[in-house]
Amino acid sequence: MSSPTRVLFVVSEATPYTDPSDVASLARLLPEKLHDTGEFDLRIMMPRYGIISERKNRLHEVIRLSNTDIAVGDAKESLKVKVASIPGLRLQVYFMENTKYFKRKGAYEGRGGETFDDNPDRALFFSRAALATIHNLGWSPHVVHAMGWVASFVPYLIRNQYEGDALLGAARTLYTPGRYDVNTPLGSLAASVDAAPEDTLRTMAERYADAIVYPPGSAHEPRLTDVPDALAADAASRYAELLAGQG
Repeated sequence: MSSPTRVLFVVSEATPYTDPSDVASLARLLPEKLHDTGEFDLRIMMPRYGIISERKNRLHEVIRLSNTDIAVGDAKESLKVKVASIPGLRLQVYFMENTKYFKRKGAYEGRGGETFDDNPDRALFFSRAALATIHNLGWSPHVVHAMGWVASFVPYLIRNQYEGDALLGAARTLYTPGRYDVNTPLGSLAASVDAAPEDTLRTMAERYADAIVYPPGSAHEPRLTDVPDALAADAASRYAELLAGQG
């Protein structure tokens, strides 16, 4: 029997923890269907936004993964890692928690609808936190599938910070854009990630990802596979085709 394909999902949102959206639904349904086949070994990571109730969702801290310092520009912020199981599934979600970036009552914008100015910094913190955590777990994914704005730096970090790394250096990277805030300019953060100030979260993700996977209902033409098919009964074979670079 062949060993399962290891896939790390690094996502900006996922139901039932955040409001329904294209990315939130994909981040919930695709891992479930892959898990059901028994052919994939999966991990999911997302931010622990202030809108996610620790008590309601039964989050608990993973002490051995917490208290890691994560660099953002010239500053460092401390990370706490919490974990919960998706209701009805034996699938764990790891939540990256930080007071400065994620305690606020909004995922990407305030209650008045204003986009947070520091979203690029938040995305870099989360992307670095997720990869540092999976590295601390000693788990080596074959594929890292980043979804949504807050995971935009994941492909860049794997190709640069983790180039040649025994656990992450050989991972294939996929990126699924969402509808939220992917066009925010990097501004002053750009110099620390080898980018221009006018570069955006989306351009960073698309520049370094091995492939783009658009969510169901997207107006864009998928580059490698029909995503709704990947959510159907033949999820394992369709996703395997995507990972092999076949259309």
